Amino acid sequence: MTRLSTLGRVAIVPMALTAGCALIASVTGSDPMLAVELAALSLLATWSVHIGRGVRKALTEATRLSAGSQPVDVAGNEVRLLDIGSPAAFVSGLLRPRIYVSPPLIEILDRPELHGVLLHEQHHRQTLAPLRSLALESWQRALGWLPPARRALTARLAALEIEADAAAIASGVAPATLASALVKCGAGLPGSASPAFSAAAEIRIAELVARGRGQRVDRRLSVPVEWAAPVSALIAIWVCHLVGA
Repeated sequence: MTRLSTLGRVAIVPMALTAGCALIASVTGSDPMLAVELAALSLLATWSVHIGRGVRKALTEATRLSAGSQPVDVAGNEVRLLDIGSPAAFVSGLLRPRIYVSPPLIEILDRPELHGVLLHEQHHRQTLAPLRSLALESWQRALGWLPPARRALTARLAALEIEADAAAIASGVAPATLASALVKCGAGLPGSASPAFSAAAEIRIAELVARGRGQRVDRRLSVPVEWAAPVSALIAIWVCHLVGA
């Protein structure tokens, strides 16, 4: 699937809703989508509430992690060492994220694996992955009971990880090295106990194995549904309301 066709599919949703609103409004002479508009606004409000709660939790967690860690240099990278008993590497913080690693991680990974993991986390830090993940997790809480939505959100979470893997690979890290590090850590990031994160880890490992075997991986453009969904819904609601007025 090409980039144009992928973006086109996203654009079709509000366009189709708008066309439907215009058609029904022209026939009935009224605003037929008022109930849909209210339902969509309620959904967006629910998502916003989850976002707000997540932001408060993330700020508290960032403060706790910063106080319980110390800055160190690991393989030429400035990170914060967090004294926990399990191997872990992750990024925390919304607008100014930091990379955290644990002593067991440094002990069980060899130098190429550690380098690959840190490049992966650097990409997360530079692209504000914690903020994007928070938006996705908020959608999961709002729409996780719908199988299609759950699959789409899981795929997007996997895409965030795969993008970070691709950045590390582009910097010279072998796919097998990343896969080995992931297995040694038990696919372990703080959120990996979540079914969505577990499914994303499985997708990530499968893609790394395919890359390691020399198979061509044709990646589709990963649409940022965490932001595209609310923007598309608001545009569709606004246009439908104008047409039906």
